[in-house]
Amino acid sequence: MQSPLCFVLLPILATLARISHSKMEKCEEIQRRFTDEENRQKQLQPVCSCSESGFFVSIKGPAVECEAATITALNTNLASFNHTELGMIFVKETTMNTIPNDFFAKMLPKRVKIEKCDILSVEASVFKPAADVIESLSLRENRITTLISRQFWTLHKMISLDVSHNKIDTIEEGAFEGLENLQEMILAGNDFRELKAGSFEGLRGLRKLNLENCNIQKIQKGAFRGLDSLEVLIISENLLETLDGSVFNSLKKLKILDLGSNRLRSMELRGLKSLEKLLLNNNQIETMKAIKLKDLPNLIVAMIDRNKIRTLGDMDMLGFSRSERIETLSFAYNNISTISQKAFQHLPHLKSLLLQNNDLEQLSINSAPFLTSFKSLVTLQVSANNLTVIRAGELPKSLLNLALDHNMITRIEPRALEGMALKRIYLHSNKLQFLYQGAFDSFAPTSVEAIDVSLNNWQCVCKDPKEWLPRWLSEAEEADVSEGPVGCLAIPGCGHGGESQEFEEEEESVRAGWITVAAIVLTIITIVIMITIAMLYFKDYRHQFPLRGRRCDSDLHKLIENDPLNIASDSILVVPTMPRRNPTNGPKKTTYFCSQRHSAQTLRYVSINEANDGAVGTLSFQLVKTKEIKTTTTTDESGHTVVTTSEAVHPGATTISHGASAAAAGGAYMQNSSSSSMFSSGAAAERSYAQQQQSSFSAGHSSSGMESSQLNSGGYASIRHATGERERGDSVEKFYF
Repeated sequence: MQSPLCFVLLPILATLARISHSKMEKCEEIQRRFTDEENRQKQLQPVCSCSESGFFVSIKGPAVECEAATITALNTNLASFNHTELGMIFVKETTMNTIPNDFFAKMLPKRVKIEKCDILSVEASVFKPAADVIESLSLRENRITTLISRQFWTLHKMISLDVSHNKIDTIEEGAFEGLENLQEMILAGNDFRELKAGSFEGLRGLRKLNLENCNIQKIQKGAFRGLDSLEVLIISENLLETLDGSVFNSLKKLKILDLGSNRLRSMELRGLKSLEKLLLNNNQIETMKAIKLKDLPNLIVAMIDRNKIRTLGDMDMLGFSRSERIETLSFAYNNISTISQKAFQHLPHLKSLLLQNNDLEQLSINSAPFLTSFKSLVTLQVSANNLTVIRAGELPKSLLNLALDHNMITRIEPRALEGMALKRIYLHSNKLQFLYQGAFDSFAPTSVEAIDVSLNNWQCVCKDPKEWLPRWLSEAEEADVSEGPVGCLAIPGCGHGGESQEFEEEEESVRAGWITVAAIVLTIITIVIMITIAMLYFKDYRHQFPLRGRRCDSDLHKLIENDPLNIASDSILVVPTMPRRNPTNGPKKTTYFCSQRHSAQTLRYVSINEANDGAVGTLSFQLVKTKEIKTTTTTDESGHTVVTTSEAVHPGATTISHGASAAAAGGAYMQNSSSSSMFSSGAAAERSYAQQQQSSFSAGHSSSGMESSQLNSGGYASIRHATGERERGDSVEKFYF
């Protein structure tokens, strides 16, 4: 279902679209004429452009702007018009000493702006072709020096005239004749120096006259004669030192009179019954006695700030006694240090008093407050003075807005703000350390619109429940507009008494809990790291400390045919029975046990002498550095059995080799027996491995003494226990590693 609003908006939008389209068509036509004329004159491009005026512009129609053009190029573009109606013609920064006579021959603009074109003079007849349509004329920032008689007499429909920032120093009599409908005239920025009588005659409908910054030093009586409808007169930023108030007597409808930024030391003003706003700021006034005001019944605002007033006496405000409507009075930025008790007695209905940036040290004179006469005062500004103490009874009870900032206040008495329903209070940039309890009882924190207590020397006892201000500010919430630091007042929970202590304990408990959690996490991380390091260490070095060694023992047993341990005979390491080649007492043969580490970094050789007689014996020992043993059996050219053992040596590993039994004739013997003897129980020997070297014994080599075998890579062999029995023969050969 369509909203009823749609039925209203759609026709409006359609109408606006048609209007916009129509305007675009007009501007396109004007732009096409510019181009055609330029082509006909063989110029490069148009110097004027057309644009549509917005919907909210008071003067409707196409706006043509010509900038930085020569007078010839300008005339070429303007010649393309055919009595075209324009919203505005704006020519700027085009050098022309005067406006051409045919300037308005082919166009009918409602608004004319010819600015920054160095125009020296304007002929009255130049506007005649468009006199019936021109509503606004601006000739500002040119070099016009004189407004001649009947200068604009043809522009009887003109509403606004701006000839500001020229060099006009003379206004001839009758210069504004014919401008009965003119409502606003701006003459600011010229060089009149003196306004002569009758200067503005003929402007009966004029409502606003701006004579700002015209170097005016004197105003003759009758200068404003004929301005019966004038409401706003601006004569600020001139050189007036004295002023006869009678010059304004003819201005019966004057509402605003701006005499600011002159050199006035005294003046008299009376009989302006319609005057509502009087501005005397930025002058040289030293005392209010020099300002004589009388019969200003409708005066609402009087701005006398930025002068040189030092004191305000009892009768200084007498001129405002008839101004019952006055609401705002400003003495800001003066040098006022003393205000008498009855200085404001003639202003009982004043609503706003501005006394900021003065030299006041207190709000009383001889213990007599000078603000108590106000019954309706709503706003009081005494910022940037030298106040030190605010006492009870010094401030009006009717205040809603109070500014005491940028003083030297150290104390505000308990009842100083009593009875006030303040909405805005500014106490920042003082020397306050505390406020008495109950100082703000007259206004609830929820009703305050703005409060600023920053940039003071606040001292707080947060655990004391009597510390009320922090609580009050927290309840005020968004009303606290403090822009600077508030010190201890910003501490959470400050002023809540036991609650504050509980809050601190709870906060401490939470903090301790977090510390404990952090410690536990760090401990767990440390343990994990240590375990990881240990695993990596074990992984890197576990090959250097192998714990297995039983394969070595069993392999040695495989070399003996009649193995008393009865190890399975199907092992690939079983050595077949070899015939005995040597007699019992014959020369000894040597069988080489080549024990080589699998890493090819260490080699180990064991030499065992073989005897003719078989012997059964058992040998136990421990290798401190062993990882893996691999034993292979081969037969040399002489028929001897050679056993080769390969193993990887790493520090700290342990293996056990044991057992050798004499076989039948032709077998391999682990012992060489020559006499009956036994290995001593517990005998031990240690040797150091040499790096990457081998030691071998020649075939048939025998010795009843020690046979040494080299152990590589710093390996150690320790014989823990060795026993043996002689079964045949009369000698037993010891093993050395």
